[in-house]
Amino acid sequence: RPSFDRSSSQDSLDELSERDFWTEVHDIKESRGNDEALIKPADEEEQQADWLHETGLSTLVVQQQQRALDAEALLATLTRTQAAAAIRRINTYTQTMRRKNKQTVRDVRDIFGSNVMSLNSLPGTTPRELWRSKLSWLAARRDEVPSLKKDWEELKIPSAAPGSRCDVESRVSTVQQLPDLAESSVNRATTVTTTATAAATAVTAMLLQHQLGVTRIGDLSPEDMRKVHRVALIELAAFFDALHIDFTRNRPVKVRAKDSRLFGVPLSTLLEQDQKISPGVKVPLFLQELLTHLEQTGLDTEGIFRIPGSSSRIKSLRQELEAGFYDGAVTWDDVRPHDAASLLKLFIRELPAPLLTAEYLTAFTSVEKIEIRKQRIRALNLLIILLPAANRDVLKAILELLLKVSEASTATRMDLWNVSLIMAPNLFMSSGSALLQPLNRQFAAAYAGLVRMLIKDQRKLWIIPPFLLRQVRELNDANKRQPQKERGVRRFLRITRIDKDKKPERREYANQVEPLSYTIRVAAPLLSKLPMAVQLDEGVRAGDLVARFFADSEGGKIVEHQEYCLHEIGGNIGDRCLDAETHMRALYEANPHADWVIKPKAS
Repeated sequence: RPSFDRSSSQDSLDELSERDFWTEVHDIKESRGNDEALIKPADEEEQQADWLHETGLSTLVVQQQQRALDAEALLATLTRTQAAAAIRRINTYTQTMRRKNKQTVRDVRDIFGSNVMSLNSLPGTTPRELWRSKLSWLAARRDEVPSLKKDWEELKIPSAAPGSRCDVESRVSTVQQLPDLAESSVNRATTVTTTATAAATAVTAMLLQHQLGVTRIGDLSPEDMRKVHRVALIELAAFFDALHIDFTRNRPVKVRAKDSRLFGVPLSTLLEQDQKISPGVKVPLFLQELLTHLEQTGLDTEGIFRIPGSSSRIKSLRQELEAGFYDGAVTWDDVRPHDAASLLKLFIRELPAPLLTAEYLTAFTSVEKIEIRKQRIRALNLLIILLPAANRDVLKAILELLLKVSEASTATRMDLWNVSLIMAPNLFMSSGSALLQPLNRQFAAAYAGLVRMLIKDQRKLWIIPPFLLRQVRELNDANKRQPQKERGVRRFLRITRIDKDKKPERREYANQVEPLSYTIRVAAPLLSKLPMAVQLDEGVRAGDLVARFFADSEGGKIVEHQEYCLHEIGGNIGDRCLDAETHMRALYEANPHADWVIKPKAS
């Protein structure tokens, strides 16, 4: 059956919709003329090298000892299928380099052992070790957090008996298949023992009761987002591998810079010049004004994106904007809605690199091969995370407008499906028509279905999956433990030489864990407030703590505080703006060494 019939999120093309789609395709080809494509296929060596560099694993191949420590810490946090995906790409890259250059390249077996494709050859990824690593945080806190002690007793691994390995592997596989906990690569059908099912249920119940809050893109510090990016790229590769989908990446073609200030200018360049005018701006000022004008005038305009504007007016308007936008010489009052909509599509088409990026545009189009809707959303979610911040923010601003247009379909006569059909060619053909060949009725509906999902499910797509955030916490912990481990070894050797008799006493002292106090100090330096000690009783949420700082001390009236949030800073995270519904007691247990500061949300 055609791919667009496999999902309820995609509709078949009726005659009218199909005509609208092909009209848009024709207009794009006419406007592009003989312009060269903006992307080119990368060979296998380039793809693997780029992938390893972007994930930070290339240091394991080229033997950069200092940076290899960070890569090894990352490997220690990977799930089994993520580790398998990394192994395959390191192995492919080393073999390619040996054949091509015949140079001494560090062999993957030097990193992972002689059995390259065996996960059991990875330190820390045998079934038993992997199970222990996934529950290491629980083991470390079972004494300090009374509520976790019972969970640990239920979940800890029994002594291995001959022949019990398959049971342990089943348990590991089950944990990995939980959609919101560990890896999400794919939910395979598998035979699970009663013990494995009980363990998985216990893990699910235990982690769900620790409601650490929703983390949206933009809530994390840039440093944490870089780590999320690394893990997300590995996860996407593992996800596509499990579904037998080629994960291919392209490279942008260098094009001559246009003599322009707005159209055909890289997003990074636009933002750089706009941030001199408005520091911290995330969407180009011109695009902000255009989208605002469309929202004000286009939501009651029939066929706002379907009916084209006047070519002569659009050409004249473009020239006026190029010449006088930054001088304030252009007003939007006289700009007709259809002209503004055509101007938006023109802006997207003329970007020197695709809005979905040359690197990931093919991966976006590959999502249409996935049959299960939840898996499509997961793949799109990972791809959104991987986009550069500028592309991601601009895409979000455009999708928000498109959603409003579809919601006003009574006036615009453009429902969600029609909006998706019109915008799909503008997003997927910006790099050259060859990308969508063969472009036929089946593919038209498939790509429109992807755009429809981007518009409709954008709230889900701009959320950091819990399993990625947990792996970032584990990575931060692992990076901190490495220097501590080295210092600890040196100290242990020194103590041993000085006084061997005191070694047991010191070991006992080292294993003692300070119990949690469940009391935190919340600071709000930007509000000129003194730090406040808060006892974390059951049910206390992050929004409650913010509200306390904004309460009128006399009347108890709460003033506006939607622009502020409580930040979790330090410990096993860099900086995270907390969702108002975050359960503070659970989060404190997950990160007891964090600082808590109230400050404005990122704009």
